[in-house]
Amino acid sequence: MRLIFLQHSNKFTKNWLKCNNINLHIIEQILSTVASREKLSKKDWMYDLDISVEKNYSSGYYFGVNELHISSQACGYKQRKRKLQAFLTNVLHEFRHWIQDKLFGVPGDELDYTSKDVENSAAAYWNNKHEIDARAFEVKYMQKCYDLYIALERF
Repeated sequence: MRLIFLQHSNKFTKNWLKCNNINLHIIEQILSTVASREKLSKKDWMYDLDISVEKNYSSGYYFGVNELHISSQACGYKQRKRKLQAFLTNVLHEFRHWIQDKLFGVPGDELDYTSKDVENSAAAYWNNKHEIDARAFEVKYMQKCYDLYIALERF
């Protein structure tokens, strides 16, 4: 089993999560479940992962660093359901990059695009095989994770 332990890395993140009624412990349980499904292992593993909600528009994960950066602007919906879905989508996308890095051993230099490429949705970013994989991953898991989040929240 793989266990993911999340911690907010700054006061803005803590306040943003609280104001938007997003429970980090539920997100931990969901990510632990997803990680266990993605890479089976007979060993037990524990990972500490920081989560940082950012004021800027772009979410990100930097290979070699145990930190997910999630854009508050990308989650700027008023309706809670849409906000939570957007948050989970961003978390899942960046978490997939973490999985690529930590569980699959993908070298960071294989994501060979610039922040300008990301901003402009350039082919170097859009067609990168690891970005394609991360987008497919978020589509595969978003609705399941949303449903699980709601179920665990009610539990």
